Amino acid sequence: MAYMEWNPDYGTGVAEIDEHHKHLVELLNTAYEALTGGNRRERTMAIVDELVEYATYHFATEEYLMGAFPEPEKECHVKEHRAFSKRVVELREQMTRGETAITTTVLAFLGDWLTHHILHVDKKLGRHLVAAGMS
Repeated sequence: MAYMEWNPDYGTGVAEIDEHHKHLVELLNTAYEALTGGNRRERTMAIVDELVEYATYHFATEEYLMGAFPEPEKECHVKEHRAFSKRVVELREQMTRGETAITTTVLAFLGDWLTHHILHVDKKLGRHLVAAGMS
């Protein structure tokens, strides 16, 4: 069973962004499967690292598009990216030091943030990019 299912409501109208989001959902599901399937801590940490690395790549893509197609809400959007990245780095450091376990609570934070960000921030960006001629 998947931890998070892709929902057509998550679509932004921009194929590249939607493909990134789908991949992030897949990585989140892989991390959940590793965690609940009894895989070693190292394997689960590696998947979480991959998820974070891909999110960073995705953020860079969105920020590039916001520059190429000037987005009035770019500053606020980028602040959300930075706040998420900072929190994930803190969580990762805590996990490395053994202060925070890799649990479904950590995955819930990642999934909840991703869902909220897609539905409330990235969908606005998608509407802007589609209006600017991108699809």
